[in-house]
Amino acid sequence: AAGIQFFTTQVLFDSNDIVSLIQQLNGLEARIFLSFAPVSHPRDLEILRWLGADIPADLDHYLLHGEARAEGGAAAETSFARSLSLAQRILMDVVDSLPPDPPLIGLNVEHINRRNFSPAVRMLERLGPLYSNLVAARARASRAGKPPVAVRLRAPCGAANPHEGTCDETMAVAGGSAGSAGGARAPCHA
Repeated sequence: AAGIQFFTTQVLFDSNDIVSLIQQLNGLEARIFLSFAPVSHPRDLEILRWLGADIPADLDHYLLHGEARAEGGAAAETSFARSLSLAQRILMDVVDSLPPDPPLIGLNVEHINRRNFSPAVRMLERLGPLYSNLVAARARASRAGKPPVAVRLRAPCGAANPHEGTCDETMAVAGGSAGSAGGARAPCHA
């Protein structure tokens, strides 16, 4: 890793591999840009698979169909809400599992194609404040030399209407040992 200043991940649909990688890069002075993308059409997932993204097999159904099979704009909005919810959970899992001396973390939101440009901007507008809050909470805990602090966040559950249901997300954030604190996820009450 000598000489590396930054790298960008593939679009993430699962936190397991990136959490493991960040744990291994403890102490590295480089920035890792976590990549996310809204998915609104089956072709989006086809393109991402072609590009080499690791997409769980059952994710197609969750992102694009789910329980209610909406049509047109409603289907796109449902897919966006689910893509956003997944990205938020991955981001929180990553921060929750940071090693004592983690590499710097940044965000990258892709739009895959023109159809997804506006949803990508919306995704960045939603992930940006979450990212800022997580970083600020971690910095406050670190400066205070305190043990892990629980940060309570309100995030959409991925309901058909993203304003209908929210989940309380509780995340452990610490100055030196966030990964050892663990985090609890409250069930959706939508």
